[in-house]
Amino acid sequence: MTVTVRRELVSSATRNAFRSLATDLTIRIVEGLWEDHGFAPIPLEELKYEDPGQRGTTFMLYAEGVNWSDPEHVRRALLVFEDFIREYRDPEQQGTPKWLEDIGVRLERDGFVLDKSARISWRHPPIPLMARDLSALSDGSGIAVELERIRRDLTTDPHGAIGAAKQLIEATAKTALRELSIEVDRNAALRWSARSRRR
Repeated sequence: MTVTVRRELVSSATRNAFRSLATDLTIRIVEGLWEDHGFAPIPLEELKYEDPGQRGTTFMLYAEGVNWSDPEHVRRALLVFEDFIREYRDPEQQGTPKWLEDIGVRLERDGFVLDKSARISWRHPPIPLMARDLSALSDGSGIAVELERIRRDLTTDPHGAIGAAKQLIEATAKTALRELSIEVDRNAALRWSARSRRR
């Protein structure tokens, strides 16, 4: 069984805002900013986006090669975006320019925070297990259910996410025992105890 979350973590509106920055930079700089973080362009014939300018097209050749649903891909792409801001920004300009305010708003809508030094961070980091192949297990449904509960509740119900994390540990333990052909009572539960702090 495969559990996959396909939601894009960075909206097309935010990506288009950075594409606009690319149109004022040289093609060589645009390529370098992407390649510095390990990205490669897709073949031109596979590009679904049409841009009248070469710089916008160059940006999209790299952007369409990013898996925007993959937290690790997105983490690296955010580093690219930070470099775009630093490359585009006039270091002598006072205050925050309008274009940067607009990008900050778009990033905020996507769940990110842009600080004054042009660093982009997650407001609520995604669960690293957003995509997992459980097909090798005889029954991974319990794990899949709790992973989905954590993903759903993480930003809106932290207490629910904590409860789901405990259930995930229990579901994983039961699954591991079953895979080892050890009988487990379906109603068995882990005992949780808090250790008293030593003073």
